[in-house]
Amino acid sequence: MNWKSSYEDSWALLIASLSGRYIFERNEGIPAQWQRFSPYIGSAPEQVGWTTYGACCNSDDAGSFEYICGVEVSDFSDNPEELSRIRIPDQRYAVFTHRGHISTIRRTAYTIWNKYLPESGLSWRMGRTSSALMSASILRAVPERAKSGFQSSTDSQYYICNY
Repeated sequence: MNWKSSYEDSWALLIASLSGRYIFERNEGIPAQWQRFSPYIGSAPEQVGWTTYGACCNSDDAGSFEYICGVEVSDFSDNPEELSRIRIPDQRYAVFTHRGHISTIRRTAYTIWNKYLPESGLSWRMGRTSSALMSASILRAVPERAKSGFQSSTDSQYYICNY
């Protein structure tokens, strides 16, 4: 894990995705959600590149959040009905690198939220939906995942929405 975060201004993204609702303490369904989404990787209409995205957003006061897994698309005109249409506006992120198997991502997230962020003074926000826009507070990008099949042990970038 690279604790020296960098900062990036992202461009707006259109993401064709599957979504699910979870609570922070019990989010074991996310790997199965990715398995359900994997047939769309490389076959989503208007897909842009091979980077896959996972995002936590739309949190509530009860401790639940929406998780999306998807790919960037250039437009939604041919999006299959079963896929959600998510618009993530351009925004600023603190960027961390997660190295290793996906099964250790919870440890990475825990360390970011409970060690790095409190010690850094970095301001962050949890995303909430505002009409058609979704402010993804945690955006995980895995480049080139699908070209060689679903890989669970590749490095990924972990983006924390910063304001």
